[in-house]
Amino acid sequence: MTTLNGAEFPDRMNDMGTVDIGKNAGMVLLDANPIESVQNLHKINAVIRAGAYHDNQKLSSIKQKLGTNQ
Repeated sequence: MTTLNGAEFPDRMNDMGTVDIGKNAGMVLLDANPIESVQNLHKINAVIRAGAYHDNQKLSSIKQKLGTNQ
């Protein structure tokens, strides 16, 4: 997973760097703007990884199984 600038450096724009059909994409959806406060990075609403959508309830279940409250 990388950003647009991170994909340009190793010349990987064909398969990553933006959200588009056929590209590798993973996303973290937040409930608040991380630019306003770095603490907002902890306000995760959902994750999209390997083509699967994991909502907050699913993420909480995974964390509980792993025995972590982070």
